Amino acid sequence: MSQGFQFQASYTLAKGRDNAPLTSTYIVAGFDDRLSDPSNLDRDKGPTPFNQTHTFIFSTVIQPRIEGGGLGASLANDNQLGVIVQANSGLPFNIRSNLDLNQDGLTNDRPLGLDRNSGRLGSVVNVDARYVRYITLSGRVRAELFAEAKNLLNRGCKDPSSFAACDANVQAVNRVVTTDAAGNPAAPLSFAARDYPTAGKSGYDQRQMQVGVKIVF
Repeated sequence: MSQGFQFQASYTLAKGRDNAPLTSTYIVAGFDDRLSDPSNLDRDKGPTPFNQTHTFIFSTVIQPRIEGGGLGASLANDNQLGVIVQANSGLPFNIRSNLDLNQDGLTNDRPLGLDRNSGRLGSVVNVDARYVRYITLSGRVRAELFAEAKNLLNRGCKDPSSFAACDANVQAVNRVVTTDAAGNPAAPLSFAARDYPTAGKSGYDQRQMQVGVKIVF
């Protein structure tokens, strides 16, 4: 903290590819699937399930301090504002056929000619904020009045029944598409999350706010 202000920012550019995925054993999201052909691991070579190409994070804490008395000092002092901004490109997801195309008893086969993890969830932009007002009650006893907001800009899947409302901060989609027995899709495929059926589509938490009081002694 310097002059009542501190911040940090980071940017990551990444690319990851693998084969033989270990489904949901090392990642939080479960958008990947088991091998479609155990006899040829390279048939499943593609982007890793956590292949998030661009990631930017910025955070700041502002706690002004004005020396002396007066109205300006009273209003400015004993306040703290924290903001976190996170922006990243979408994670990949695997597109699956609704049929067991190779008849191995597992429904994890992809439509014909489609690489693993070809789909891509939309970009995610999240702004979180926290405001605190400190009030000295007596001696070492202090009250903290605070308000917190998550996803302050309310960017997300606001209406799951609407395609247009589900193109940002999408968390998951229905990845199963209809194919014939040879693996040919019944309809042209798109690889963007916003173009996938709304059934099974969900977004990250939208604008959530809370207020509270904490007593420190």
